[in-house]
Amino acid sequence: MFWWLLESRWRWIIEGNWRRYALFAVAEVFLVSLGILLAVQVDNWNEERREDREERELLIDVRSDLVANLAEIEGSLEFNRAALTNYALLERYVQQELPYAPELDAVFGVLPYW
Repeated sequence: MFWWLLESRWRWIIEGNWRRYALFAVAEVFLVSLGILLAVQVDNWNEERREDREERELLIDVRSDLVANLAEIEGSLEFNRAALTNYALLERYVQQELPYAPELDAVFGVLPYW
């Protein structure tokens, strides 16, 4: 089949049938260009899909980091609330000049950590 096309093209040139040869050449260039455009479009689609997948993975990572950070912040808040309660107790004892009581042991135990 391909030999026939090559022979036909040469025959058209030799016979002086430039119009037929030019039409065939333009059609061939058009088909090659169309193939290149389709290949570029498919490559763009694949690139877009890969970027979407990476974006989803990054968003999932960001979400899990935010959840972990929120849990850590809530833990810190709980610890700080307990520390403030203990320090308020210590402040009450100091301001009212109350004598030492065993309940202050918990306050003195966590005093270095805050």
